[in-house]
Amino acid sequence: MEDNLDKLFVSNEDLKKDLLFELLKDKIKITEDGEVIILGKFDPSEKIILYCLAKKVLFAKNKVNDEPSGPAEISKKTGLPNGTSKVYARKLEEERILVNKGGKYYIPNFMLHNLKERLKNG
Repeated sequence: MEDNLDKLFVSNEDLKKDLLFELLKDKIKITEDGEVIILGKFDPSEKIILYCLAKKVLFAKNKVNDEPSGPAEISKKTGLPNGTSKVYARKLEEERILVNKGGKYYIPNFMLHNLKERLKNG
């Protein structure tokens, strides 16, 4: 018998593809070779979030081997200066939006719902 309390647990494996699509649909494009194009003007935090979400898509579609991204990769792919990427990634980690795994960052799947309002504009 299932305990109602079990319904409160979320798995990091449970990727809500529809929600991920809704978060990204008018904000990014991904080329066939996996390059992420951020559409519109976003602040540095939003660019990092969008890139990490795009990387989640690439990982889900088996286009990359690993989801987490280091600050140098984030800088290169978003056009942000390296120092800016480091500062904002740490800030997002403090806000518990990003998780640091060996110096590389990713957004846990259970955080997708929390990003809806944050990425509303752009």
